[in-house]
Amino acid sequence: MASPLDKIIHFIAAGLICFTPAYISLSFKEQNKSIPAFHKSDADRATDIKGYRDIIFYDGKFLAVGTDGRIDYINNSGERTPVINTCTNNLNCVISEDQIMVVAGDNGTILFSSDGQVFTKVESGTDKNINGITSLVLRYKSNKFN
Repeated sequence: MASPLDKIIHFIAAGLICFTPAYISLSFKEQNKSIPAFHKSDADRATDIKGYRDIIFYDGKFLAVGTDGRIDYINNSGERTPVINTCTNNLNCVISEDQIMVVAGDNGTILFSSDGQVFTKVESGTDKNINGITSLVLRYKSNKFN
């Protein structure tokens, strides 16, 4: 039987989308002086907003992830139940497949859970923000010739 780490590596093998914050440096003249102006990109402005970043339907409820490590279950009536976790990084995306959930976020954060209650940190190998994850499951059927 494959270990949970093997499953998670297979689960996210389709890729992580990593973005590096990009600052645009502009110069303008003011009284014959060149003054650099730094403007935040749309991705950077998004990190200033507190709340949920992504949501999925899991096990009959919604699971939402967001800023400051926030993971909440939300039922049909809007009642929220927080999931206890020690992560304080912003969580930007969540996916699930076959009862395994993967959450990713800022500073290379990747968490996974096989029960939806206990999330374990996985080493991602990057310190860049992860803003999207995807899963690709390839299934094939063997055709036997008689």
